[in-house]
Amino acid sequence: MYFTAESAALCLKEHTIKFSDLARCNDPFECRGSSLDEKIPNYVQEIKSECRVACFSEDNRSILMWAYYADKHRGVCIEFDTSNDPIFFNENSLYRVEYSNSFPIITTINRENALKILLTKATCWEHENEVRLIMHEKQMCNNLLTINPQAITAVIFGCNSGHYYSDIDSTRKDAIRNIINYLQRPAYNHIKIMQAKSDKDKYELEIKEVPFMVFQIDNAINIVSFKDQSILLYDADSTLIYKAQSHKWETMIFHLSYGKYYLSYEELKPMIDSICFEIKEDA
Repeated sequence: MYFTAESAALCLKEHTIKFSDLARCNDPFECRGSSLDEKIPNYVQEIKSECRVACFSEDNRSILMWAYYADKHRGVCIEFDTSNDPIFFNENSLYRVEYSNSFPIITTINRENALKILLTKATCWEHENEVRLIMHEKQMCNNLLTINPQAITAVIFGCNSGHYYSDIDSTRKDAIRNIINYLQRPAYNHIKIMQAKSDKDKYELEIKEVPFMVFQIDNAINIVSFKDQSILLYDADSTLIYKAQSHKWETMIFHLSYGKYYLSYEELKPMIDSICFEIKEDA
């Protein structure tokens, strides 16, 4: 599921999923059906008003999805394993969306046709590879449902969120810091922390697990380690200026003069794979 940083922080805070009111979706063609029966339009409207959906995707590398739903690649994608919470991801409530050039034809009022209405979208949305969880509004409070934290398996930061947060607005920076704070909870120890990066040669995203995150806060560089490791800090001339053993969730703070620096870790020494950041003279 794709999120802005702020909405991802809310999801992780209480491990809750927000369901959407179909009447407020961004697609004006949601819940449409074709029928000669004059009763069907009222039936469709009833379904639309009573049902709530949580929209997931089977693709975490969709450039368009990151752009639309994850704040122009500055947000987060959260990965779920449905088998780790079979009550929440009930097989009677979780369905793949079907894509079509025409509205589904509805002849009678029954469960099968209700699902056709809820699960058919225009072919132009095919790139979303959408899977929907459908619930009745009475099954939740404020359109929220709690999920087993074991079902959350990875948190992926967008390629424009980066490791280095000196130039983003304070609201998003606070949200990302909150995400990292929430991930330190014992219930989230199993979660992988990953980063989406743009491919060097193709219009594609690659997603890799990352060992740390970097912030500029109050004119200092803050490095939050996600696992035990040796952190290596180089200057612009590729000279190693600092090396230290960092423990999981330890925050290391560096006060550096202005200039360009590279940050790596023991398992990944090549400079080409290091994080590059620059301290501005007026920082």
